[in-house]
Amino acid sequence: MLLNFLDGIRVRLRGIPPVPGDTPVEIARAVLRRNARRVLHSGAGHFKFLWVVDLAWALRGAEHALPREYLRNQIGHVLRESGRLGRVPTCLRPARGFDMPYPRADGLPWLIHAVDEYARFAGDRRLLDGARPGLARLVAAWEREHLGEDGLVRRSVAGDWMDTVLRPSSTYNNVCALMMAEKCRAIEVESALDPERLSARILESRFRAGAASDGEGRLTDHDGTEATGVDGAVVALYLGLFPRAVREALAAHLEASDLVRPLPIRISTGPYDRRLLPLISRLTPGYHASTWLHMGLLYLNGLKRLGRDISAHRARVDDLVLRHRNFLECLDGRGEPYRTAFHATEYGLSMAAGQYLELALS
Repeated sequence: MLLNFLDGIRVRLRGIPPVPGDTPVEIARAVLRRNARRVLHSGAGHFKFLWVVDLAWALRGAEHALPREYLRNQIGHVLRESGRLGRVPTCLRPARGFDMPYPRADGLPWLIHAVDEYARFAGDRRLLDGARPGLARLVAAWEREHLGEDGLVRRSVAGDWMDTVLRPSSTYNNVCALMMAEKCRAIEVESALDPERLSARILESRFRAGAASDGEGRLTDHDGTEATGVDGAVVALYLGLFPRAVREALAAHLEASDLVRPLPIRISTGPYDRRLLPLISRLTPGYHASTWLHMGLLYLNGLKRLGRDISAHRARVDDLVLRHRNFLECLDGRGEPYRTAFHATEYGLSMAAGQYLELALS
């Protein structure tokens, strides 16, 4: 919190610090190289730790900026600390892992994704082969702690990447569980999750079809709400989850909405219920309802995999990056850096830079 507060003062006084580079690709590479310390810092301002999920989201693009040995060592560090703790921590220092501000359910699914992705792009399965027994133990513990009798994530599980909003059984967390189920089957890690059954259960409970004429569909945000779940849909598009017709409907709904304008993508259709906000979050209630660049880039990578034209979206992102000469965390409704009296957006965001390189070069 102190780093956050001091960095907010610095940003208000001096603006966003520029990163050298003549193109967004060069700026993205520079961001990742600057953040590549003993652990990969998630940001250049106040995110001075390695966030497990941020590493996974940056990974596929980071191979175009950082040595593969460095990336393998980062994943290895997470695996070792997770094995020692018996769970995947939210964050890591060079010496240890810890939870900030609290445990999350999305760490293990994205760690498994990172291990599998590294094996694919590096053409090196040694890390994966060595990790299987430990991953199987982590999966078994995760399933005991997080899954309810209906096969979905329990309502009591509220921790995920949106760490200022305690959403009960977020659809995003359930989509991450589906990803983990599919990954475990593909890489031969034992899991009680059945991908087909879980996919059908999520769609039955959380998917809302639009009018037959518009071809749109949406996911709800969390258990007990009908609000649109943006991050769950974005991750489903990025990972190619659910049948293609469902993904096409999710994309059609988002493209027809104001959520992708002026920049992709705003994370919610309105402010979150204050009852879901911890007391400290109420000082900056619009934070996770703002436009998040890394989530927008996940979305563009998902649209690209669907074969959709992303040129207009990408041009607006390029303009933003070149205007600020940096990769920002989140923006307000006018596309300006998100700020409050107590907080200013992070910059030098590893996961946004990595997602951009994935979009541009992979």
